[in-house]
Amino acid sequence: GAAYYMGARSCGFNCWGSFVYTFCISTFFWEYGFEAFNEIPSVQDLVITPVLGSLLGEGFYLIKRKIVSDGYRLWGSKVAGYAVAWLVDPIMRLSAIFVEISGKRRAALMHCVDLREALGSHRQPTDSNVASH
Repeated sequence: GAAYYMGARSCGFNCWGSFVYTFCISTFFWEYGFEAFNEIPSVQDLVITPVLGSLLGEGFYLIKRKIVSDGYRLWGSKVAGYAVAWLVDPIMRLSAIFVEISGKRRAALMHCVDLREALGSHRQPTDSNVASH
């Protein structure tokens, strides 16, 4: 749940929009999509995962924003800053590497725009949002 939440926050969603996104992806895409062939979704799968994932995700998001705003320094160390950034947001860090390698930064920005439009959020991503994640 936290990974889904971080993905939405990194694309510019607010807390509520990120929670809705996390709930929808976790419940409908994962539980009633992929895992429905193997098991019946439980209350934990449908409620606890997106709720706790969102709470953890927001904590991770705040930690990451602080690290990024401090130039990827944590306790005065860039090594610690980058390490913790990887730990709290590994998916966006990997995505940023692939975006940089492929040179498709604009495509990544457009993906975030499409994602928000589908869920009704109107805040535009910035290059710094994508590049710093």
